[in-house]
Amino acid sequence: MKKLFVFLMLFGYLQAQDIKALLDSIEQNIDAQTSTSALKLFSKTSKSPVLVKSYNQKDLEKHADLYDFLRFVPGFKIEEDRRNLKYIQVRSNSHNTFNNKILVLINGHRIADELGGDTSLDLVPIHAIKRLEIVRGPGSVLYGPNAFAAVISIITYDGNAYKDDQIEISFGNDQQKKLQIEKFISGKSHSSYLAYSIWNEGGDNYPSADGVSANGHGIPYANLQFPKNNNDTRMVYKKLENYQLKNQKNSFLSYTTYKDWDFTFGTMDASRNKTYKRGLDQEVYYKTTYNYLGVTHNQSLSPNLDLRFKSKVSNQRLIYKENGFDPLESLFSDWEFLAQSKSRGIDYEFQFTLRASEKQHIIFGMQKDKISFQRDLLDITLRNGFKLPNLIWPLKTSVTTTAYYFQSLYEVNRKLSVLSSIRKNLNSIYGSNSSPRFAINYDLGKNNFLKVSHGTAFRYPTGQEAYYLDANLLAQWNDGLLPEKVKGLDLSIQRILDDKGSEVTLSYYRQKISNFMALIDVGPVDRVLNEEALMSKGFEFDLQIQHSDSLSYFINGSYLKFYRDLGPKDSEDEWIKNGRVESGDFTHSTLSHMLSFGLDLEISEDIRFYSSSKYVGEQRNRFDARYAYPFMGGYTVHNMGLSFKVKSGDYLRLSVNNAFNKKYNFPDYDISSTKVYSYPKGRSLILSYKFRF
Repeated sequence: MKKLFVFLMLFGYLQAQDIKALLDSIEQNIDAQTSTSALKLFSKTSKSPVLVKSYNQKDLEKHADLYDFLRFVPGFKIEEDRRNLKYIQVRSNSHNTFNNKILVLINGHRIADELGGDTSLDLVPIHAIKRLEIVRGPGSVLYGPNAFAAVISIITYDGNAYKDDQIEISFGNDQQKKLQIEKFISGKSHSSYLAYSIWNEGGDNYPSADGVSANGHGIPYANLQFPKNNNDTRMVYKKLENYQLKNQKNSFLSYTTYKDWDFTFGTMDASRNKTYKRGLDQEVYYKTTYNYLGVTHNQSLSPNLDLRFKSKVSNQRLIYKENGFDPLESLFSDWEFLAQSKSRGIDYEFQFTLRASEKQHIIFGMQKDKISFQRDLLDITLRNGFKLPNLIWPLKTSVTTTAYYFQSLYEVNRKLSVLSSIRKNLNSIYGSNSSPRFAINYDLGKNNFLKVSHGTAFRYPTGQEAYYLDANLLAQWNDGLLPEKVKGLDLSIQRILDDKGSEVTLSYYRQKISNFMALIDVGPVDRVLNEEALMSKGFEFDLQIQHSDSLSYFINGSYLKFYRDLGPKDSEDEWIKNGRVESGDFTHSTLSHMLSFGLDLEISEDIRFYSSSKYVGEQRNRFDARYAYPFMGGYTVHNMGLSFKVKSGDYLRLSVNNAFNKKYNFPDYDISSTKVYSYPKGRSLILSYKFRF
């Protein structure tokens, strides 16, 4: 009798686990086909007038972090710069110094602050993301500044998810170590979800030019030779002695619900350090911390009117050391330094949702925020060893923004939906800016949908841009900068192939960026100034096939063009021939095309294989009168992995990134003097074990 009781208990437990897994699978399928960020309303992505793509945890879990995942999203490219930072380029939109043209939302809270610096995606552990929504282009006027090139909306798990507490431990080459923890707490009127992630990488590396190349061009561990003529600058590739790289990032997130209140708390610190020897020991590092607390309260005022109150406080700090002793510069104009900046912000928002009728939803609201920014420049040393006094600017720059927004979504009939919206921002430094938007979704029949969207967006100068690095101008806020503006047109045809999530989308976009902020030579110094208009246009296609429960794959690609709007066609072509558009020191290459392919195959009940590959075509590098930067051909990255089910709920995973390249083909050939870029990683192997507790 006792054995029978134990058997029934075990059978019931296994059934509960099976039901839990089934419910989780159903919820993930819903997540992949719905959206809340584009319209601030829950809707199917196919019914939205704005083109939005949703991803679930099954899409994300095979990638090391969000940057790795975004490499394979249509129109996206991830770059690295000399500070060891990662930047997100979307549809050839320049990132400038930091990720300041992309708006990141976490559970509806804006993370990109107008005066802040870098928007880091290390803030959220990738395993904590329940649904990820991406709107390319100036996708939503409801969120205000920085919804410029894309909106990345992150919705995390809560304590009521159909999952168990889990721990994942990972080890890999280059001394990679990673720990991920998830904890779910559920009660009658409250629930909590806790997620923690820690990742470290380090070791001694000795890269040289031998065997490390990118289409014939050496990896930029180099000294510049003096040019033989104005068009012929050559690089001398030298082995760097005692090159060491150590990367570290920790992040913690908690999401708590209590009745009609939601609390999101996040904290992150990350550092990327490298040291090397080139005559003398040199160190370049970047450290950032970000903490925020977001509060949301939902209340129904009447059967047809809902109120949502949101507020967030945040604190960000950046510290980085940089050096760039350039043989082409004089002893007194070339220097190294330590820079630090602080940003603090607080905002609150009241949003009303009115169901005016069965066919019309109206959203209107008010938002106010205040952000303070301070920047200092320390340890300033010239190439001849002379030290300048530290430049500490005691006064903080503060800005207050008040915004009002309105959106109407009207279903004209069963086939046609019309979206109109506008946001008005009143900024204490940069005045008034508005961002109207108009979009339609038309059902062409047979699960085909036509989406047309036209609108504008803007972003304010960041503190990093207004207080540029130059020592002479550090204490002078550049209030002459104008906010960047983008006017965009998106035209898409989406076809739903089945009810399992298979679909195909073909899109055309065209954007005009005015008041483009670029780093420009101004006499003996560099300053961020507004430049002529830029144009970005291209085509994108995205095919997602869920062939069966055991097989899915995707193919997506982009054809892009990015150029100055100089008027006559001859002038436009001339700028393209001369290289990429000049936009200062912190730039990337423009691209001609990209192509990605991914596969997810369940080989057996216990074994799963997945892979993601991307080809990036020709890149036109930045135009610079001092150096002749060659065009760079394409490169390919292949990531793949195997997942083994050890027992119910426990998995062993082998991930191989850059699988077919022993040496990494460096994708960004934008060399700035003798600064040393990130270590060009070769093949990366990571072994992970995930178990429930």
